[in-house]
Parts: sequence; structure tokens; C-alpha cells
Amino acid sequence: MRTLSVVPALVFLASLISLPACAADGRPAPMPPVNPDNALYIVQVEPGVTHEDIVISLDSAAQGKNFVSPATF
Repeated sequence: MRTLSVVPALVFLASLISLPACAADGRPAPMPPVNPDNALYIVQVEPGVTHEDIVISLDSAAQGKNFVSPATF
């Protein structure tokens, strides 16, 4: 009987956690247009983000996309 009272509490907690996501504007800043004549794509970053932060982020994203799981074979 104790587990039945936990489920509504978890549902309530999950709804409280998801409220900020629902209240957000939801519209990110528009991306700059792509110039096909230039290989560089320049975007603005948040204040305090360093070049090293961006390199690490891109590297980890690339490694994640190259990850091969045994489940995919």
C-alpha cells in the first residue's frame, strides 16, 4: 500500500520539474545565414565560454556520433 502513495508524489514532482521548460519562450536565437562561398561558419557564444570549451564540446559530440554500440550490429 505504501507504493501507491509514492506514485502520485513522483508525478507531482515530475510536473513541477517540467514547468520551467513549458514556461520558456522556446524560440532560440536565429542562426546566421550560411555563406556557401566561405568554409567558415561564425556563431555567437554565451559570455564566459572559452575557445577550449567549444573545442571540447565539439570533440565530445563527434566522439558520441562515432560510437558504435554492440547492440547496433
